[in-house]
Amino acid sequence: MKKRLLLITSIPLLFLLLINIFYMEKPINKNINLNISKYRQIESNFNSAYKIESNSKEIENYDEIKELSERITYLLLGNENESSETYYLRHKEYKELKYSTNENDLVPDISVNGMFLSLNEMNIKYSSITNFDITKSNNYYISTITLPDVTYKGTSNNKFIEEKSNLILTYFFKEKDKSFYLYYVSAKLVDDLNSYDDTAFAIKEDVNLSNVYDYTKYNELNNDIINSIYNNVSKNIIILNSYNTNELVNSTLGILVSPGIVLTNYEFIEKSLLNASYISTNDYKIDGIITLSKENNLALIKLDNNNTTSISLGETPNIEDSVVTIKLSNNELIHNKTLIIDNFKYIKTIEEDNSSELLISNESKLIGISTNNDESIYKKYIDTDIVSNTLEKLNNKDFASIEVTSFKKLKEDYYLNKENNSKEVKLNNNIKNIDIIKTINNNINIPLVKSSKEKNIISLRYENIINKYMSNEDISLDLRNYLLNNNYKEISSNNKYIYENKDNKIIILREFNYLIVIVVIK
Repeated sequence: MKKRLLLITSIPLLFLLLINIFYMEKPINKNINLNISKYRQIESNFNSAYKIESNSKEIENYDEIKELSERITYLLLGNENESSETYYLRHKEYKELKYSTNENDLVPDISVNGMFLSLNEMNIKYSSITNFDITKSNNYYISTITLPDVTYKGTSNNKFIEEKSNLILTYFFKEKDKSFYLYYVSAKLVDDLNSYDDTAFAIKEDVNLSNVYDYTKYNELNNDIINSIYNNVSKNIIILNSYNTNELVNSTLGILVSPGIVLTNYEFIEKSLLNASYISTNDYKIDGIITLSKENNLALIKLDNNNTTSISLGETPNIEDSVVTIKLSNNELIHNKTLIIDNFKYIKTIEEDNSSELLISNESKLIGISTNNDESIYKKYIDTDIVSNTLEKLNNKDFASIEVTSFKKLKEDYYLNKENNSKEVKLNNNIKNIDIIKTINNNINIPLVKSSKEKNIISLRYENIINKYMSNEDISLDLRNYLLNNNYKEISSNNKYIYENKDNKIIILREFNYLIVIVVIK
């Protein structure tokens, strides 16, 4: 897949710099994603009262900006076989929409005038407009639209040829005298819309972004202030790890948004479900997961106690606000500063790994948490105000009564469907009503494929059909914990676990992909 970026200018030097910049092909994302049906399956484990609801805010003047975007798209591209007079009239109307209150502000001249000339030179033809995305910040309305399957004049071997692609147009509008005018325009040709991430705008690193954004607040945020903010909030940051047995699979950041409650990305839980056997923190024991939201890419985790500090949630930042970012890189916390460029995006500050990045306001409040984005400059963040309603419900409950689902239960629920498992066999009639056998079977959630009884010895054989994801030791953990908590003594554990009380002796061992439990009734 190729991504081609068009940034047009009427100034020759910038024209050469910006036009026809080609992006390298992106690598295929090899990470497996939980499909929707599986996500709904694990989502059903959680109390619906704790659901994280999207708080999408109605965009003021949405209809006006949408209509204006459609009109500008026509003015930019015109119609097929138009007359010279029509070309002149739409060019004239288009130029009148340029925002130019400041004679020294070259940005509207560079992008608005230059884009018209370049796109018309390419002779772009389109049939429909789809996927409007309009966001608002204090200084801008930003409209991104998609034109699928456009044709245009490309070049090959120094000859013009007709090519086909998809066109992404992004318009920055500023308000003047109660009307909206074009301040900045960008265009991007995208061969594969399904893999295009429209959370980023078409601005190359070479472009001087200070022409587009006011960096005053950014420059005012010096190292002393950044370090002070970091020191204020670092005690609330949790490093989350997931392991496959004892091998580290993934690490990310979480943050205490209420005593004993950690906010992180859903992506971390998803990757851990696929590749790890458990999750943990360096400093606290995890009680379980309170809720997940794939749509909002957020998860809330409950620790085993609420004797912790927590951070306050701040208000949604404005465009051109500067905030502190905190990220985990090479197992170290790194703090930096960045520039907010609209309600959901900021300029990427750190390139490594996939750890969550926390956005902290100058008042040391949490205002966002990042979500993955492969674009070169911008990164998308989630407004943490989304979780405020859920936190309010949780804070009104006794901490001990907040319901959770264990990571192990989620993993089993994702990989197993015992009701439809053809290998599952029923317990023999002569043993199924024995209390300890019922307890064992209820605590091991893989298929029972054989059971037998000879005198006072009962043998249960379970097939670990998810051995790639969970070891026999992981699967038997609930049973072993139950036995230890119910007056059983652990005698030894050399490739097997032996537990004994006055009534029974229980041996848990593994044989290839089978988990075997032997019960000796005294």
